[in-house]
Amino acid sequence: QTRRRAITDETRNVHNRLSTRLYASDKISSKKQLDRDKRARRQEARKRHHDNQSHHQSRDRTPQVPIFFNPPPQPKPKLKDLPKRQGKHSELMGDDYLDGLDSPDFNSYETPYVDSCVEVDTVLNKLKIASFDDFRDTRLGIDFLACLSVPSSLNRLNSRVENLLSVPSVYQLVGAPPREAQRYDESHEENLVRLITENPRKILGFGPIGLDFTETGMNLAPPEVQRQVFAKQLIQSVRLDVPAMIFCRSAEDDIIDILRENCPANHPLHMKAFEGTNTFLERLFSGFSNVYIGVDGSISYHERGGRKREFINELVPLDRLLLESSGPNTAPIPYRSKVSHSGMIPLLAEIISAVKYPVTPAGILEQTTRNFCGLYRIDRANLVTYRERFLKEYPTAPAIYEKAVDEELKRLGLDRFVDLNEVDDLGDNDEDFGEDEFSEDEVSSKPKKSKKSGTQ
Repeated sequence: QTRRRAITDETRNVHNRLSTRLYASDKISSKKQLDRDKRARRQEARKRHHDNQSHHQSRDRTPQVPIFFNPPPQPKPKLKDLPKRQGKHSELMGDDYLDGLDSPDFNSYETPYVDSCVEVDTVLNKLKIASFDDFRDTRLGIDFLACLSVPSSLNRLNSRVENLLSVPSVYQLVGAPPREAQRYDESHEENLVRLITENPRKILGFGPIGLDFTETGMNLAPPEVQRQVFAKQLIQSVRLDVPAMIFCRSAEDDIIDILRENCPANHPLHMKAFEGTNTFLERLFSGFSNVYIGVDGSISYHERGGRKREFINELVPLDRLLLESSGPNTAPIPYRSKVSHSGMIPLLAEIISAVKYPVTPAGILEQTTRNFCGLYRIDRANLVTYRERFLKEYPTAPAIYEKAVDEELKRLGLDRFVDLNEVDDLGDNDEDFGEDEFSEDEVSSKPKKSKKSGTQ
């Protein structure tokens, strides 16, 4: 009995040890299973959340991407990989066309155009372009004629001016804008006069000068200082007999008073990015016979473009209009967040042509070019576009091209101009493809189409 009891106790101990091990292993395996179940439920919840977001994506203004989804970065498209605008009256491309692109290839209607106001050095820095030649080749097209560069500040003015003196299609103005009025002194005035007198063919006048009494937090000079600096530069402009580009914001009465005191009625004046009232515009036209109105891309804005479109249509004649890109700011819609530059002038002509209907964009570009050359006394014969230079070197190129097109169309048996409305739909033309054209054997022997791979 003692031996049997000992065997029983030993058996019980072994059984207990085995049971403990088995329980522990079951406990570990059950915990792993719980973790697997929890991960599966979490993945299912994420998938369900993603499906719900995809279902409601069409109603949202912007798609909501789940937190766990991290898409890889997309490469920035290159200029040559992006689509071009086709046709003379094509609609603007969508947002896919704008991604990564600062300057679409606008249609210039085969008409030379000019930009009456742009900060060339600032635009090149914004676009990260080394030289103006590269800028012209990649952004401005073959019908770009000339542009008028203005300084953004008095800092490094001489070096900025000298960098652009050798560019044949860039003219310049020099002057102290309203925000630089407090720094203006006699040394600056002597320097501006020297630059204009030494380079009369490239530096055409003073600008932008004027008054800015808005409260925009730009650390503007006091109004009295601005009046004195504006009057000094205007007097020098009249003395040298050069045009003046005037900037006016919330100072219409002061501008009129200073112009009447220091400026003759026939002095050439350029109102930069005009945003005044109709009364101010009427006073300018009645008091000064050689004043021109500049318009930039803000004419397309909803909040302030409506009033501009109204007075341009009613009060500004076409022979007093100038087009400005005001680069790098105020790009026209739908490129408002992009860098504005001279290549957007044709788009601005399209916008104004809708206001000045039935004047075409080509007519607006041609007239504003004539206005620009007349105001700043530039000989149009000295300005040449890439298109004009090519036609001058190869005068027979258009005739050769037209002849080649005619021969190719004749070889194909096509007319040069085809009215698509007169072309019948081949699928509905029973005369050529009727039921009696094929026998039953021919119909049965026709190749069958597959949904995946097309014709087998």
